[in-house]
Amino acid sequence: MPRVLGVDDFALRRGQVYATVLIDAGTGQRIDVLAGRKAEALETWLRGHPGVQVVCRDGAGAYGEAVRRALPGAVQAGDRWHLWHGLRYITQGRAGADRPHLSSGRVARLLLTRPAALSDAQQALLSKLTAACPEMTSLAGLIRSSAALLKPDPGNDEKLQEWANAAQAADLPSVHAFTRGLDLDMAAATAAVTLPFHNGRTEGVNTKTKMIKRQMYGRAGFTLLRHRSCSANSTHRHHRK
Repeated sequence: MPRVLGVDDFALRRGQVYATVLIDAGTGQRIDVLAGRKAEALETWLRGHPGVQVVCRDGAGAYGEAVRRALPGAVQAGDRWHLWHGLRYITQGRAGADRPHLSSGRVARLLLTRPAALSDAQQALLSKLTAACPEMTSLAGLIRSSAALLKPDPGNDEKLQEWANAAQAADLPSVHAFTRGLDLDMAAATAAVTLPFHNGRTEGVNTKTKMIKRQMYGRAGFTLLRHRSCSANSTHRHHRK
C-alpha cells in the first residue's frame, strides 16, 4: 500500500456516470478504480487498505470528507495546479468589463502567464490593462503574488494565510468567492504549497484510463473498464521488472 495516495475522478459518461482512480503518487502506478465519486466509496476503500499517510487530491469536498472519516490522521494535500487555475475563473467578468474588445479568457491568459514568457507587445498590453482601474491593479498583484507560492516551501503556510487575508480585504467580489472555497479547504491548500506532494501523476493515469475507455468504444461498463485498467497497470509493472 502506498504511503502517498493520489485520488481523482473521471467521467465514464460525461455528466451522468463517474468513477474514481487511485494511484501511488510516488511511482505513478494505478492501484484501483472505484465506481462513482462519492465519499462512501473512497471511505470504504481506505478503511480496507490501511497504510496511507498522505492523500493528494483536488478540491472535491467528497474526497476530503472520505479521508477525514477513514484516516483522520492523514495529511490531505491539495493540488497546486488546481489552486493556480482556480484563479482561470476569478478573472471572468470584471477583468474584461472595461475592455470589451478583449475576452476575459485572453485577459486571464495574460495575467496567469509568467512575465518572462510574455512578448513585449503582451507586456505592454498587460500594463495598460492593469493600469485601467484600481481593481485590475489589485487583481494583477494578487495573482502575481500567488504564483510565488507554487514552489513548495515550509514558510509558505504563513504566506498563504497572508495572501488570503489580502484577497479578502480587496474590493474584488469574484476573488472573495475563491477565498471562501480556500478557507473551506485551507489545510489541504497549505499542504499543497508547503509539501512536495502533488496530484500530477494522477492526472496522467486518468488520461491513460480515458484512452482505455475510448478503445472499448463505449461497449463495456465499469467492471470491464476496471479490469482493463488494473490489468494494464500490472502488465506495465511486469515489463519494468
